[in-house]
Amino acid sequence: MVRFTYAGAGIVMSGALLVAPIAAGQQQETEARPPMAYVTAVTENAASCVDTSGELRQLDTRSYRFSDENNGVHLGESVRTSMDGSAMVTLFDHGIVIHLEHSSELAFLPAPQTDDLVSFVLMLRSGRAYVLRRGDVDDWLLVACESQGVAGYTLSRGASLVVRAEVPGAAFTVSHGRLAFFEGDVPEVLPADGAAAWAGLGAAVDAGRSITTREPDRAIEDALPVATATSRLNREMYKFGVESSARWVAEAEQGDFTPVRGAARGEPGLISQVRQEAFVFDQPRTSVIPAPATQAEILTRATRISPAEASLQSRIPTAVVAASRFLNARFIGSSGGLRVNREIRRNIVFGK
Repeated sequence: MVRFTYAGAGIVMSGALLVAPIAAGQQQETEARPPMAYVTAVTENAASCVDTSGELRQLDTRSYRFSDENNGVHLGESVRTSMDGSAMVTLFDHGIVIHLEHSSELAFLPAPQTDDLVSFVLMLRSGRAYVLRRGDVDDWLLVACESQGVAGYTLSRGASLVVRAEVPGAAFTVSHGRLAFFEGDVPEVLPADGAAAWAGLGAAVDAGRSITTREPDRAIEDALPVATATSRLNREMYKFGVESSARWVAEAEQGDFTPVRGAARGEPGLISQVRQEAFVFDQPRTSVIPAPATQAEILTRATRISPAEASLQSRIPTAVVAASRFLNARFIGSSGGLRVNREIRRNIVFGK
């Protein structure tokens, strides 16, 4: 549900967009810095990253493929979706989540020359993007859109908005908070007398109102773009969850039930930490619960519930299917070593 730019780091000047090619040394320096954003969910495997040299990199958000290198987006790069896919882009340090819809492209461009009023520019080149932001963030955000030579941009602090590239021009709808709208390209140098004073120069747009480059002088009541963008966001995230669950069940059918890290068999590494990419597959393991300190009278005979039985009783469809296949498997384990399944059972039984 998001998008981005092509080769080069964009420097936007009043009246024109200049694309400055990045030298080899600058590109190496860019790659050395940690990513500023991460693509965290993709539907239909239909999202790619366009790096500063114009090369395409397919984005894979499966848990065991996710990494800083594969899913990180740096300044000067963009995210592009195909006509049947969408993507979620997260900027953890800025409290921003972007739903990039189908046939869209969103670029992360360097900020204009300012006294740190803004850190970067989100530039929508085509399609639609829903930019969701925490309301308690203090830094200013500049969101721009350019289509067929007609451009506009907004400045906000804690606002969420829907951005649409039109033919030609752009439209901005506020879902939460308030923003200032400016017609034309982002200037090369922003005013130095403070972001609040700069925002005061633009057209104010409150929540539930839209403004376009066709009518830049006034905002109108328009709740439909936010409602439809929210509906599409919910539908695409549900679709991503179904696709991920189906993929996990398909892998479980091959005997791979619990993917864990190879060496320490611990939790997967977090973003920006050293990651172990080698996996082994193991069967679900029971957890050990320490006995209580006080003595208790045993009234009934303790019964042992296997992890598979617990999954059946959970009534979660994917868990029930995986557990049922486990209970029907005569042999279990990975290719490194098979063993007889002592929990084998013949019938699929859903928990009551």
